Amino acid sequence: VLRADYTFARFVVGESNQRAYELARRVAAASDRSRAALYLHGGVGVGKTHLAMAVAHAERARHGDDTVLVVSAARLAAAWAEGGESAAAADEALRGAGLLVVDDVQFLVGTDRVRGGLQRAVDRLRAFGRRLVLTCDLPPSETPELSFAAGDDGAAPFHVAEIAPPDARLRREILLAKAAFIGS
Repeated sequence: VLRADYTFARFVVGESNQRAYELARRVAAASDRSRAALYLHGGVGVGKTHLAMAVAHAERARHGDDTVLVVSAARLAAAWAEGGESAAAADEALRGAGLLVVDDVQFLVGTDRVRGGLQRAVDRLRAFGRRLVLTCDLPPSETPELSFAAGDDGAAPFHVAEIAPPDARLRREILLAKAAFIGS
């Protein structure tokens, strides 16, 4: 589910997330056939999902709801594990996405069937010139089942950005921004 408050305007930028923010803005502004891909990783609660959804909001503002697919990795895993019509429906939805956002990719790490499904989807979307944003608690070195290199088809490698935990000043700014949002 795409959260309405997870936009670039509501994201509080600091030293620990500056690079990730800039890369997310770059992917959001990329042309529709750019094959731009972003892998955001870091601990729980550092803003990965917020930035990924901000990219989705920017895409929806440009092209409407039909071009964006935001899905949790757990939901994809369940569809692929079930197989049959569920897996086919998931694959069809992935094929139609102009921008695919998969949140919490760490839940896809482990089983061959699920892991292979994500890599195939990533490869296929990049071959069709689609943009991707993946979020994960794990760095790329701990997800060897996913390839982040340039593809044989000329697709550029993923932009990879780690989001570190915020320092005390940024935590305070985030809390103040959330309090202002809740109060409005």
